[in-house]
Amino acid sequence: MDQLLPFLMKRWWFPALFMVLGAIGGLYLSTIVPPRFVATGTQSLSVDYTSTGTLSDLDVDRIFTAAEDTALSVDVVSTVASRLGLSPEAFRTAATVRRTNDRLILSLVGEDQGETMVRVYLWLDTASEALQRYHQAALQASATEDALIGLTHCVSDFAAEAFSRRCSLSGADLDAEIDRLSTELSRQLDQAHGVSPALRLGTPDFDGIRARPLTGSRGTMALSGFVLGLILSICIAWVISVRLDADEVPDAEARINES
Repeated sequence: MDQLLPFLMKRWWFPALFMVLGAIGGLYLSTIVPPRFVATGTQSLSVDYTSTGTLSDLDVDRIFTAAEDTALSVDVVSTVASRLGLSPEAFRTAATVRRTNDRLILSLVGEDQGETMVRVYLWLDTASEALQRYHQAALQASATEDALIGLTHCVSDFAAEAFSRRCSLSGADLDAEIDRLSTELSRQLDQAHGVSPALRLGTPDFDGIRARPLTGSRGTMALSGFVLGLILSICIAWVISVRLDADEVPDAEARINES
């Protein structure tokens, strides 16, 4: 180890050569590796506690998870991929969704900065429209469910005295209405795709769409190669210095024995 610094000082060209080669290698890589960018867009989310009362963290997580799943649902992905001229599989490979407590964050990777931002815009627009449709269906399902629950009271009213009955329907008409509402509720729940009526959607932040590079610029790649070259040269010099130290020990012992 004592030989490392003298080795580097005496052979200054050794680390310099590695640093120059590393910088050239970094520049070369920057020309053959295509640039990659990631663009992000956000959709604000919240929960309407006035319609649900107090909810556990698990319940809130389920509400937001349904919105998260919508962004990568078959309906949304197929629509966006068709508009972009991509296959759904290719779009899914480049797309990711994550969320915070109040935002849905859509990210897309691409090789052209402007094109990637446009794709995120279309994706955010499509996902937002789908969430609006699903939420509207969820509200309709909630209203239908309330009406269906109300009709269940008519069953018990049917056996009551006429003056105490609260429903105008009875018998076959009541059964037919319950069947109709049940069918309607099933259809509306399918259209809601698991989205809760308590979900509240803000305006998608189209103006906030941004793209950042995933791969370094030519200068960054050259600097990285320069630093790596320096580190590699020091490692090689250290190995050589260790061998020099090992060779000097027998020589020193031989001189001591001769004296």
